[in-house]
Amino acid sequence: MSQTDLGRALGVSFQQVQKYENGTTRVSASVLYRLANSLGVSVSYFFDGLSKKSQRASSPDGDDILVCREHIKLLQNYGALPDNLRKGIFAFLSFLNKSKDDDGE
Repeated sequence: MSQTDLGRALGVSFQQVQKYENGTTRVSASVLYRLANSLGVSVSYFFDGLSKKSQRASSPDGDDILVCREHIKLLQNYGALPDNLRKGIFAFLSFLNKSKDDDGE
């Protein structure tokens, strides 16, 4: 199936299909559902092979990251930042986390 044909089936342009494919644009649940129907597979097909750990993230204190209000608000604020600032903060947090691992904590 071509990207143009898939785009028609999803009701989007082939450029949008490319953005989904490259991860430039998030695939919503409704688009994922239409995509599965268009390809003749179940939605679970896209998640086959993922471990339980990779399917559900939790914080160090055991809270489910997707349920904790503090984490949701943090992600919303983080996502609203300009790209260059968001990338800098991500690099800084990655550095801090690596430093923690190096200290044996």
